[in-house]
Order: sequence, then structure tokens, then C-alpha cells
Amino acid sequence: MITITTIMITTTITTITTIKLRGELESAGRRDASRRTHLESEMRRLACLRIGFSALWLFVGPGCAAATSGAGASTSSEPTLEDCKSAVAQAGALAADLPPDNVSRYFAERHLQQAMVEAGNGEFDECLEMAARAAEQARERRHELPPGEKLKVRQADE
Repeated sequence: MITITTIMITTTITTITTIKLRGELESAGRRDASRRTHLESEMRRLACLRIGFSALWLFVGPGCAAATSGAGASTSSEPTLEDCKSAVAQAGALAADLPPDNVSRYFAERHLQQAMVEAGNGEFDECLEMAARAAEQARERRHELPPGEKLKVRQADE
């Protein structure tokens, strides 16, 4: 990454310097032939330097990209659909152990539904997170209603 950045910065600097030299060359005009010759040789040198760095970029860039992508894939393990299904099944078993009218079970089931939506979208890390929330709801039973009260779930058209 450092090599790529160095090449890009050097190429930018040589481009800026070439533009400045071109401006000086135009202002030098015909009155100072030695200054004009010096500026032209300096511009040729910078052009060769720029071409050299561009060629180096063509060879080094893909190698760095390949090395970086290979290193990233081996160090992190992305969750898969099987991981998601397993987590949803475990959280579903915890929720199923709760009584059907339990509020914590209701919220855990909503989290499990969202987990499956995320899995369908290919967001397996989000699926695992929602399954963990569902398991936490089922284990901790945060939502309890006083005796005699029931959760009234409104439909979308109400």
C-alpha cells in the first residue's frame, strides 16, 4: 500500500511540476534561448519520470491488490447461510420453550423473522445478530405482563 501511495504522489508532483515548467517556458519566449533549452530538457526528464512511474504502477498495482485480497480472505471467516440457520434454530428452540402467550416469546419470534429476512438478503452477519437478540429475549424474559393482561398486537390495517 505504501508503494502504491508513493507512486501516486510522485506522479502527481511531476505532473504539477511539468505544468509549472510549461508556464515558465511560454513566458520565456524567444528572448532567452538557454533558459528555454533548460526548461525543455527538464520537461522531457519529468515526462520520462512520469511514464516510468506509470509503468511501475501497472506492474505493482495488481500484485498488491492480489496480495491484499488473499490476506483478507484467510484471516476473517464470514458467516454463512448454514451458520445463520443454526443460530436461528437454537434461538427458536429457546423461544418455543416459553408459553405461547408470553410477551418475550412474541418479541423473540419477531427477531427470528427479521433474522430470516436478513438471511434472504444475503446479510448473514445481520442474521446472526438478530438470532442472538432472539435468544437473549427468550433467556432473559425481559417482558412480563401483570396477571390478567394480554399483549394486543395490531394488524397493519388497524
